[in-house]
Amino acid sequence: MKFFFSMLVVLGILLLFLPLLQEKYFDWQQAEVMDELKQLQLDLTKINESFEQARQDPASIDDDTEDKEQEGYPHALGVITIDEIDVQLPILEDATENNMKVAATHLVETARIGTEGNAAIAAHRAHKKGRLFNRMGELEIGDWIKVTLADQTHIQYKVDQI
Repeated sequence: MKFFFSMLVVLGILLLFLPLLQEKYFDWQQAEVMDELKQLQLDLTKINESFEQARQDPASIDDDTEDKEQEGYPHALGVITIDEIDVQLPILEDATENNMKVAATHLVETARIGTEGNAAIAAHRAHKKGRLFNRMGELEIGDWIKVTLADQTHIQYKVDQI
């Protein structure tokens, strides 16, 4: 009987810490996506440099170059940064439940980010202050939202209405 009550106490404690552990896991996943996106940007920079070098000196082309296949989150589009509320999140393609747990997402039904038309980016407003889009209500007219795409294209949006 003592064992049964001890197990109930342990289960109760685990239940109390579950939200905290889940949040830490999502933070870790978000950091992984950011690392992968930075690596993708670095790889694209190297490819651009190789193309530029090959254009200037065609004899310098390396035949052993192989394309690296992206793993993990292959639909990472870029990073959204909102300095006023300390937000820096990866942007993933498609607003699935799993993607929205760790990142901002691009709604595929809207225009691609950086092209003509309206592109929608969504993220959850988590319970913890400063997590995902939780502090969006603190933005003011005139604040800037910056998007850096995987190919290093920089786009800035100015808040013009709330």
